[in-house]
Amino acid sequence: MTQNDVVDEDIQLRNRIIETPKNLFAVPQIAEPEIAVDPLPAQPVMPANPYIYVGKLIEDGEMRVFLTNGRKNYVVKTGDTLEDTWQVKSIESTEMILVNLPTQTQVSVKIGALL
Repeated sequence: MTQNDVVDEDIQLRNRIIETPKNLFAVPQIAEPEIAVDPLPAQPVMPANPYIYVGKLIEDGEMRVFLTNGRKNYVVKTGDTLEDTWQVKSIESTEMILVNLPTQTQVSVKIGALL
């Protein structure tokens, strides 16, 4: 390889660099491989609590709560199930916890002042 050949290669290299200008201070971007991800199954959406608190009563040492859904009235205690969809998990002085059985989610219902 002669000196002229080396000079010609240098000139060709310089021309390629000039033809495709690049930012000398740019951070090189590495293409990340795409990872196929299975979509998560949609979480069941808990329906709105259909019951309205009407009142409460302590009978034989056990608190009972009166609820309505606009069509029917219910008297419930801890452990009762309403329409095969909601279960009364607990009843405290000012709060009742209902569990939506299909979704296993809980909703708190305020049930008035202390007795």
